[in-house]
Amino acid sequence: CPFCTPARFPVDRVLQATEHFRLVRDDFPYQHHLEHLLIIPIEHIEMEDFRRVSPAMMTEVWELLLWATEEFKLPGGGLVLRWGDPDFNASTVRHLHGHIQAPDGTGVAKATFAKDQSPEAVAARTAKISTFQSRP
Repeated sequence: CPFCTPARFPVDRVLQATEHFRLVRDDFPYQHHLEHLLIIPIEHIEMEDFRRVSPAMMTEVWELLLWATEEFKLPGGGLVLRWGDPDFNASTVRHLHGHIQAPDGTGVAKATFAKDQSPEAVAARTAKISTFQSRP
């Protein structure tokens, strides 16, 4: 799992952390975003196992959202938490994670919940995943 590799998150990459989560910038930020951050459980949790996240853990997610909003002076945005079968939530990485997305006002900023299944899109996702997994 690319999110479970300790070398992926050296101290200088982690913007903020709680007992169960770390907050980092997305390596592949979406177009038209002022900020695109990821909230990643430190322990590996599969997308389908989202029920393992307790209400107390969700409080930590909210705390990270509040911290990021203040730290980066975000005027607004969205908190995107996808769960379950990746074929139905458009997730690229199976490790449960959330997105803090703040648009920059230059165009349409989107959260995706359905994958394009064209051969070109599948090839692009495969290439993206292999690039992401090959990074330290």
